Amino acid sequence: MSHRYVRRGTTAAVGGALVLGSLAGPASAAGEVPVEVLNGTFAAPQAKAGTHATGHDDWSGTGAGQTGGAVFAADLAGHPGAFQAATLNWNGDLTVSTRLWGVKKSAVVRVAWDDSPSTYAQCTATQLAAGQKYRVMATGGESQAYTTEPSTKVGSAKWATGRTYSFTAGENNPLVSFVSEEKGANRSCGPLVTRVTGEQVPAPVDTSVKKTVMPLPEAYDLHTVIDPGLVVTHCNTSDTHCTFEKDARYSYQYYDRPRMLGDVYLNCTRNALPDERVLKWDEFPYDSISQYYVQKKPPAPLDPRDNIAKSRDRLGRQIAAGFTVADGNTHQMATTNPLTWSRTNERKLTVSVQPGEVSWIEVQPSRERVTGALISTNNKYRMDVMLDTPSQSLADRFYQRTGPLSRIELDRCGDHRLTAVTPDNAAGAPTLKSTGKKTLSP
Repeated sequence: MSHRYVRRGTTAAVGGALVLGSLAGPASAAGEVPVEVLNGTFAAPQAKAGTHATGHDDWSGTGAGQTGGAVFAADLAGHPGAFQAATLNWNGDLTVSTRLWGVKKSAVVRVAWDDSPSTYAQCTATQLAAGQKYRVMATGGESQAYTTEPSTKVGSAKWATGRTYSFTAGENNPLVSFVSEEKGANRSCGPLVTRVTGEQVPAPVDTSVKKTVMPLPEAYDLHTVIDPGLVVTHCNTSDTHCTFEKDARYSYQYYDRPRMLGDVYLNCTRNALPDERVLKWDEFPYDSISQYYVQKKPPAPLDPRDNIAKSRDRLGRQIAAGFTVADGNTHQMATTNPLTWSRTNERKLTVSVQPGEVSWIEVQPSRERVTGALISTNNKYRMDVMLDTPSQSLADRFYQRTGPLSRIELDRCGDHRLTAVTPDNAAGAPTLKSTGKKTLSP
């Protein structure tokens, strides 16, 4: 089908009033933070003036129309902010979708955008007269109907700004879709949308997740869910295949549960006793990738307590580099806070144990819970991962504990020594005292 374009004048309608220029988006509610919408103004690919370009980066276009969809050049779209726009019809009706990366399940999300009836020159007046219909839906939300402003002038934009849609995310990285309901005479005449933005009230950080049972990785090819093993293999093929982006909102430092080290020392004597101890302990790394292989792909090719930087060395370096960059070390220079995969600790202590007391040592190790995404540099692969490693910048807590003896321990301290009932063959043998012999004075 041939396509002809017309560039005409533009108006922007807000609540029935006509205004010039770009308007501010909806005001933020308390607790809301921005959500990044990739290519929200459909700037890529860039269309030549007065024409369209096939596809829209970071968005998918499916349905009866041309696979991949299309974007109108800024002058053809006629938006007062000079943005390109996605058409929801091109050789048929389309569903144009994107994922809101970094939004977690149960977050309360609001998406905002601008819409206009089509500026396509081959639209009919009938297709524009009552506005053009489409729906918006998202994972966890209801489908909601929208209609653009009506237009009486074929080829002329009439932008309405600040359309909104709210929902509670039903999954991580929820999918948001704009679905055309225009099936009129000209199959390429459909609503235009652009300047898509997002806000959220984030889901709370779940600090109850155990390091040994993490959520499994979630992997995607653009927006399609795929096997995480595909992304692992791809990233580990080359140091430059993937980068790691840390999610600061859901990453944190914490103290693990305390545990006892070495022996328990009981002082049953009447005097304080010094006790010299050498303590040695290990801190292991945990990650959702290794746990995925253990649970989903037996026999597991990875030891779940292994250092993933050894078993998947390139992938490990990508994660470590992303951690360093997120720490403010953009050029990855030498750092005192590297991602520490594992750690062996040793400490020598001299402890004074008081009479009637028991003494022991506990350690409460500091840990890093790191959440983020491995993102391919040469295709559309992306995978959310979680790892838990010893912290390099937060000191361990080291407890020297003392306390009273328990009843059982007191009974043991008051019991006869083990040798008290040992047979003694010297019983009845003569002694110096019994023979009357004198001993030498000292």
